[in-house]
Amino acid sequence: TMSFRKARVLQAVHLEPRWIGNVAAGIHAHLSKLLFKYSEALEGVVVAYTDVKLASTSGLIKDEAPYIHFYVRVSYTVFCPAVGDRLEGIVNKITVDHIGLLVHGLFNASIPRVNIPEGYEYVEDQSCWLHTASELPQIQEGTRLAIVVDALESADGLLSFTATMATIGSSSPVAATNDDEDVPADNAPKKKKRREDGESKKKKKDRKSHE
Repeated sequence: TMSFRKARVLQAVHLEPRWIGNVAAGIHAHLSKLLFKYSEALEGVVVAYTDVKLASTSGLIKDEAPYIHFYVRVSYTVFCPAVGDRLEGIVNKITVDHIGLLVHGLFNASIPRVNIPEGYEYVEDQSCWLHTASELPQIQEGTRLAIVVDALESADGLLSFTATMATIGSSSPVAATNDDEDVPADNAPKKKKRREDGESKKKKKDRKSHE
């Protein structure tokens, strides 16, 4: 989706002396620490890396520092949503003040009360938001929602964002249940039976005309 992008970069890697015998493993250990953390340089969260190549065959030790410095070329997959992007999330928290969601199973999003569409009311004893003037399904834990990014915030390597609610996804558990109930399970057998009865009557009429 538009919220993900690829970035090929020249990355500085600082290895401890214990990795001298296995530089490749040391580089991967270093890069793994960057996963699922917000990067100011990349302006997003690193979710994967591939195609790691050393930019030079030797490392550098500066002054009396024990670290060995390398440069590697690496391709990152970065989650970098922008204000206005449309995403989908699964509701994982319901309160009177906001709706919490998990986007792509990793990222926290929040729909504050002021961004919940008019007509929805919080029902405390059911722990859900219910639309009082339409047949829209209730919003509860597990509901899939389409959202639009409203604001972004990063702190301590974590990315979170607030959003407005767009529409309720047709694949939400509640909506799926309603769709199933609209079509009785015994419709098809009844239609088949009516066709069979019509064919039987036609055969009986043909036999009588021959007689």
